[in-house]
Amino acid sequence: MRKLLLLSLLAWAFSLRLPSIPVPRLTKLNSFATTAAPTTNLVTITDTPLDTVNDDDVLMSSKLTTVQRISRAFSFYSAAVPLFLSYQLLKEKINLEKSIFSNNISEEEEEKQYDIIHDWGSELITRKIEELKGFYVKTGQIISTRVDIFPSQYTSKLSIMQDSLDPLPSNIVKKIVENELLEGGDLSELFSEFDDKPLGSASIGQVHRARLLSGQVVAVKVQRPSIDAKLLGDIANLKNFALAIKNFLPIDYYKIFCELEKTLIYELDFLHEAQATVKIASAINHSVNQKKAKMKAPLFVPLPIPGLVSKRVLVMEYVEGKALSKLGEEMVKRGITEGSAEAKLLGSQLLASLTEALGRMIFGGGIIHGDVHPGNIFVMKDGFALLDCGQIKQFNTQQRLGLAKLICAVDQYEKVDALRKNDPSNKQHEEERNKLITQLANSVRSFGVGFKEEIKGDECAAGVALILFGRSDIVLPGGFVGEELNANSPINKISDFPQELVLLGRATVMIKGIANRLGVTWSLANKWADLAKETMSNNAAEMLPIWSVSTPQIFSKEISARATNVKFREICRGFWSLGNLLRQYLLNKMYNLLMSNISDSSKKRLLQYYVRMSSTLQKIAK
Repeated sequence: MRKLLLLSLLAWAFSLRLPSIPVPRLTKLNSFATTAAPTTNLVTITDTPLDTVNDDDVLMSSKLTTVQRISRAFSFYSAAVPLFLSYQLLKEKINLEKSIFSNNISEEEEEKQYDIIHDWGSELITRKIEELKGFYVKTGQIISTRVDIFPSQYTSKLSIMQDSLDPLPSNIVKKIVENELLEGGDLSELFSEFDDKPLGSASIGQVHRARLLSGQVVAVKVQRPSIDAKLLGDIANLKNFALAIKNFLPIDYYKIFCELEKTLIYELDFLHEAQATVKIASAINHSVNQKKAKMKAPLFVPLPIPGLVSKRVLVMEYVEGKALSKLGEEMVKRGITEGSAEAKLLGSQLLASLTEALGRMIFGGGIIHGDVHPGNIFVMKDGFALLDCGQIKQFNTQQRLGLAKLICAVDQYEKVDALRKNDPSNKQHEEERNKLITQLANSVRSFGVGFKEEIKGDECAAGVALILFGRSDIVLPGGFVGEELNANSPINKISDFPQELVLLGRATVMIKGIANRLGVTWSLANKWADLAKETMSNNAAEMLPIWSVSTPQIFSKEISARATNVKFREICRGFWSLGNLLRQYLLNKMYNLLMSNISDSSKKRLLQYYVRMSSTLQKIAK
């Protein structure tokens, strides 16, 4: 019941948008289901006339005027405030009936009364966001992933914000591409085909499937006209509002919105996104010591096509797969139910891939993808892909080393805490635990995390580190609890929180949320401890960033012959890659042959055996 009452804060979740941390529930795949992806319909580019498009429709607009900003703010609050008051009135009505009239309302009856407002409020907010778009879509995306906090009426209706917003007309899209990449020339100079229907349509832009004259199929991301003015205008509204009521808020939201504004400016520049994509791909494909990873990259990152990027258009490799946000619907079509062996296997693979990829990003490249949500994770036939790299944060050398020390301290704390529980009478374990609490607190404060004046001691700061990187079932010191919306959570005691930790926290809590839904005990500190130790052992100050040392190659690019300067080690790498491809080919052939010759019941039994064996191996590893 307590979680339902938290819905009274929904209006504030929109107007005072904290950089919330999405926690998807993977095995409950239906919660991610949205409308089916549009069917691919490639057409020749000459099929759609462009002479009816006005140039003003595709030009970058100026900033919103004060009147426009006030109008947008008033329009949104005209929906948010009544909704907020409705929840408050219902809450007071129920309290009065219980306290004054001694009317013992059952929990089921309370649920029914709240469901009426949930149904009405979710439709109201969804319509208002679709009307205003802009930065409010970003907020809708966050709420749609918070299935652990908000009722299903909100998460299901707002899930369309992930990649199914109203698309731009294709003739406007093509005109933008011509202006940005061809200086007004004809689209046929680059593409032989261009899909009229978008693959997905989000808050900033939409993506179309196309084919280059070279024959390569690509994805073309196009920014919405005027979206920069709307997004920045909406943030300006929220900054002003947060500044006006600064003294009444538990956290300095003005600083948070200023940081979000900086991040958003970069996200609106596709040239920056292209560079960020190369950085993330380089980090994922290499180990912490900047050597080419022997194992296959845990995630595939589609790269930009050189020379086909502008501030508003980005042409990149095409990914064949399904967005995680739409995977539930696909699972239902295939007859796979939540909690089944197949769903658990997919979840475990995704969990391991995301953990390894983020570890390589953070400790190898000192970079973090700041917008990891179900719409940006694709499930491919042979793995997973990570898209939309416009929102990133880089750690400098000292921050990266500090984070490595923090991870090692959390890992050590978990081990000592386990020993203390098994042997409570051993005072040495208690003393070592107290020392680690102080060490954790000092590390957290060194990042610039501030706490409210009433917070004394080190337990609260140490609890923040354990929530971000520790086991989800660990007992926090000082009587604090790990639920982020609980009044006694360390998160609610924070007064200042640096943006780099916010973006990192969004990713780490999402991974922990997946683990919780799978029933797997998952400690990021334990999984990252070796990477963190390797980072500290390297002389990081003397190492160039990996993306300046080795640039990843376009996956689908045809290999061109080079007549000169071919080195022996390059030939060896070629044979190594060929061997890996041959091994993968044979394994796939064997797997397909096996699957085509055994019954469905046998397949399920094999998957069950695999899941049990993986669980047993994890227990042995502990």
